Amino acid sequence: MLKNSDEKNPAWWVEPMGIAYRLSGWLIFPILMGIFVGKWLDKKMSAEPWGFLGMMGFSFIITMTGLIYQSSKEFAKFSQKNDKKVEPDKSVKD
Repeated sequence: MLKNSDEKNPAWWVEPMGIAYRLSGWLIFPILMGIFVGKWLDKKMSAEPWGFLGMMGFSFIITMTGLIYQSSKEFAKFSQKNDKKVEPDKSVKD
C-alpha cells in the first residue's frame, strides 16, 4: 500500500509526511512539557505565574532551536538530492 511498483522506493508522499511529523513534533512536545512543568513549578513554589511563564519562554527557545536544526537538516538532504541530478549535456545542439 505504501510502496510504488518498485519495492525499494516509497510512495511520493511518505518523505514529506515524515518531515511534517518531525517538525510538528518540535512544535508540540516542548510546549506541552513547558505547560505541565510550569504549572507544577507554580504549585510547588507558590510563585504563580512566574514558573509557567519561565517554562513557556524556555520551551519557546527549545522549539525554535529544534525547528531550525531539523529544517536545516532537511534542507541539506534536499540540496544533496538536487546536486546529484545529472544536468543535460550542453555540448549537444538542437
